[in-house]
Amino acid sequence: MYIRLIQVDRFFHVGGRMRNYIILIVLCSAAAYAQISTVSADSVDLNHNTILSINNMLMWARSDSRLSYSPHQDGRGIVYPKGGAEVVYCDGFLWAGMVNNTSEPQLKLGGSLYTTAMTPGSIIEPGCAENTDVSQRTIWNIRKDWETASLKQDAEYIFNMPDTIYHNPNNFGEEKYTEIREPTEAHIQAVRAMYQQSRDTWPWQKGAPFYDDNNNGVMDEGEEPGLLDADQVVWFVCNDLDEDKCVGFFGSSPIGMELQVTLWGYNREGGDLERALNQTVFRHYRLIYKGTGSTQDSARIDSMYVSMWCDCDVGGSSGDLVGCDTLLDLMFGYNCSSDYEYYFDKIDTLPSIGYAMVQGIPAYTGNADDIAQYFGESIPGYIDQGMVCFNYGSLSFTPEIITTYPILWYNVMRGLMPWDERPYPDAYGNPDNFPLSDDPSEGGDVDGIVVSPEERRMQMHSGPVFMELGDTLDIVVAVVGGMGSDNIASVSVMKYWAKWARYFFRNGMWNSLAPFGWQTDMPDSPVPGRFALFQNFPNPFNAETSIRYDIPEKSTVVIRVFNSLGREVAVLVNEKKEPGAYTARWDASGMPSGVYVYKMQAGAVHRAGKMVVMK
Repeated sequence: MYIRLIQVDRFFHVGGRMRNYIILIVLCSAAAYAQISTVSADSVDLNHNTILSINNMLMWARSDSRLSYSPHQDGRGIVYPKGGAEVVYCDGFLWAGMVNNTSEPQLKLGGSLYTTAMTPGSIIEPGCAENTDVSQRTIWNIRKDWETASLKQDAEYIFNMPDTIYHNPNNFGEEKYTEIREPTEAHIQAVRAMYQQSRDTWPWQKGAPFYDDNNNGVMDEGEEPGLLDADQVVWFVCNDLDEDKCVGFFGSSPIGMELQVTLWGYNREGGDLERALNQTVFRHYRLIYKGTGSTQDSARIDSMYVSMWCDCDVGGSSGDLVGCDTLLDLMFGYNCSSDYEYYFDKIDTLPSIGYAMVQGIPAYTGNADDIAQYFGESIPGYIDQGMVCFNYGSLSFTPEIITTYPILWYNVMRGLMPWDERPYPDAYGNPDNFPLSDDPSEGGDVDGIVVSPEERRMQMHSGPVFMELGDTLDIVVAVVGGMGSDNIASVSVMKYWAKWARYFFRNGMWNSLAPFGWQTDMPDSPVPGRFALFQNFPNPFNAETSIRYDIPEKSTVVIRVFNSLGREVAVLVNEKKEPGAYTARWDASGMPSGVYVYKMQAGAVHRAGKMVVMK
């Protein structure tokens, strides 16, 4: 695996955090909706569509790179919790950069939104894609328990047979009703056959992951498909060599980009790590610049950005709110209400859905003290850019301006307004590449102030980077759900799970998990880089809560709890601590409801937070 990187030169510091400006405006032409077709209940083509459903999240995938888009066009691209709420209608992955293949660099855009410029299949040589047709499998899906699992719920979703009646206003304000139907044994066996055929035809030659026990690069007899002890893995490859698709939907000619996508998930019992992984699906996007028939050997893509885009519909599209968290490289969606009227017999409140960029684009700094973690390897002199900007919006465009899509999207990816290239403002009108970055539980720069809750799309970006012909670029996103006591608490729960998913990927996944082995305990924490006191969880809470804190050097640590009158009511920690990450717990069963303050003192360092006891 080899990548080319360029120096970061657009960052400035705000509050100790590297930032630059951002906007998201969704660019979607009328042609996008023309490509979306309704699929009847029993006609889903399992050669090109599949679901990842191993844990508490259900996610659709299709081999033309559109993820989280249901072929039944029922809005249930991601369902969370599984069997309950729709949270995402559709999402997509895009890239744009200056392609230098002639004397005049050309700005080009690729990827997918509601529609896609991608075609299933790999690029065999520059300008030549493999020949695929509707009868061939172009997406592969394996799960460990495929022979013994019931698969009834898989069949219900694949063949559009939900086990509940629900109603959900669609984009045209009409009511849609779904009739209860039971999958037959034939439906279930069709799903089981899909899993078996995926194992039997696993395309390791194209790049699909497998356990290479003897490290010879070949999937020999006895070696298994999969990665990182995942309980379910989905894989496909696609390319942008279809001229009509690229020009028709994104206004630019093909780049010669191959996209390999791996999705994986876990279903385990245990502590908070396992519980977090049960709410998470990981996605690995691998871009390989293979070129078109006219691409020269010296060709390169300069100042390239990548974007993760999402149309979140948490409980429907009428009450969307979104936000971001810069410390977690996270964008998230939630609903303005706690009441969930659509799946009324399934869940008590509305969840939240988040996209955490756990592996962004490394960027060269030249500082030997900077170290980027890139798929388990340390790269001195680089930083992981992660999410460099975020924005949200909802605009419609006509086919007449399709030729302007590349520059409009490129402006958005660089944190600028699409037409006049002004920085995007936060809720208070100040230029900010991370608008809506305050926590919804605390108020401030949050959604719903400037624009009332309604249809939302959100996007986060990483870059810049340059690629030469033959180079590879890897991005990993963790899609995380959370369910709390109300809509705001759901955001807090989702963030808590996202912290675990992020930690797992960066510190445990690549180094601690051997094939077919599992660590039920949290991997040893690396030495933290700074003192930190985190928000307690759960919050609000009834009886007991947990408070995480980081200590970068040996210190005497004292954590006290005070009531609203400033009186000390508890001492949670009072001892010397070695460097590491710790958790303190407080049993407030004997305390009245109200707001409490917890304070940490470690040497000369002081930190504080607020929490709410609610009975």
